Amino acid sequence: MTHYILDARSASAHFPGIGRYVRNLTAAATQLLHRDEHLTILWNPTDTTAWDPSPLAGAQVAILAAPVSPFDLRQQWRIPLLLKRRTAAAVYHSPYYLMPYCPGLPTLLTFYDAIPLRHPQTGSRRARLFFRLAMALSLRATKQIVTISEAAKEDFIRYFPVARGKIHAIPLAADPRFQPQPSREIARVQRKYGLPQQFVFYLGINKPHKNLPALIQAYAQLPPRPGRPWSSPGLGTPAIHSPNSAPRSYTARMSAFSAQ
Repeated sequence: MTHYILDARSASAHFPGIGRYVRNLTAAATQLLHRDEHLTILWNPTDTTAWDPSPLAGAQVAILAAPVSPFDLRQQWRIPLLLKRRTAAAVYHSPYYLMPYCPGLPTLLTFYDAIPLRHPQTGSRRARLFFRLAMALSLRATKQIVTISEAAKEDFIRYFPVARGKIHAIPLAADPRFQPQPSREIARVQRKYGLPQQFVFYLGINKPHKNLPALIQAYAQLPPRPGRPWSSPGLGTPAIHSPNSAPRSYTARMSAFSAQ
């Protein structure tokens, strides 16, 4: 039996984006396990905002309490002790670079972006130094790396000395609930929010690295057209990628890494 361990401690309110990635990946991965595969999910029950994966428990899925934060130094010995008890485990997947740096198992790391280095104006010099140090430690502990896009992969290679064969881009997929809506539902939402036929909708936080001024400047440069508003609060229909591409790639990668 092949045994995977997925560290879901970052699925909490402190990590809204990463947490969504971890929750959706975990839920999808449990549905894609082969009969000879087993998954253990780590979670932090001491974090009151943490996602509780208990409903996913089953014959092939175990939930293991890991009561220590990714920001807590004690994870450096507590998590490896927990992993050591799972002697049959083949791969440990950390979806965040603040992780145990001597996990004792072949380790897969998810890398999201190099914002502190690519956009240094968004943080302090101390934050950039810490990011470099933490990433260097995670690289030493990691056997393989997954990035969420080709752009993130190229950034990683640009800033960190890593062989291309060690890093793999697995693009994020849209949640299955994001689907084109029937015309009557689109009309209902347009009426509710007073939306025109065409509009631009940004969904996200207003942090400097999101570069929202550039979005507004680009919109302002579009040629005038009737019915094009400067702004409108409302809902849009996201672009659709294959909802299942990332989870299927995940189990394939995990199996490959455990065999190396």
